[in-house]
Amino acid sequence: MKKRKRYRSKYHCSPYVEPIVSIQPPIFYPTNDHIASLKAWIEEDDTVEPKTVVLNLPSFDEVDRDFFRELVEPDESLWSYHMDALSYLLLKDCVSDKPYKLISPYFAHQVMNKDSKDENVWTAHRCLPSVDWRGLEKVFAPLNVDGMHWVLAEVDLHTKLVHVYDYMRTSRSMLHAVHLCVRLPLLFQCIQATQIFLR
Repeated sequence: MKKRKRYRSKYHCSPYVEPIVSIQPPIFYPTNDHIASLKAWIEEDDTVEPKTVVLNLPSFDEVDRDFFRELVEPDESLWSYHMDALSYLLLKDCVSDKPYKLISPYFAHQVMNKDSKDENVWTAHRCLPSVDWRGLEKVFAPLNVDGMHWVLAEVDLHTKLVHVYDYMRTSRSMLHAVHLCVRLPLLFQCIQATQIFLR
């Protein structure tokens, strides 16, 4: 009798599926002319046209020179809009066909700083309906720790686990992750109450 070929399961107790193919993110190398043109534009006075450039991102369409000045200066910190843009561009082509969602740093900040346990505070917030939670398996959230550095939280909606990726591995960032874990159940309760999260 021929033995049945077994595949690694994507989920525990799910039907056998083909193993997940490793992601090969696309690589874009700007030309020297592109870099020189951007540097020249950044160094110009803010009154010189064009004052903004188009990025075509979900969070914002146009950015000014300060966006890039803060990005390239070694002593400047990355702001939430930088992380929003970078995270979106990194995940856009890598997981666009996967049931994953990257929430913006602003949304993550709201999740971390809601003081009220009143459900209406969450359901009335405009960020909550902006995410389609149906069919999602994982949610990624960039989090800022004490204004010092960024970590990435990965929320697995099937296993109910939160993984935090932090290159510094500080005790403060761990406390931040614990705070996120405490806040998430309330968030998901409100999602279910508003029938946005339909599982």
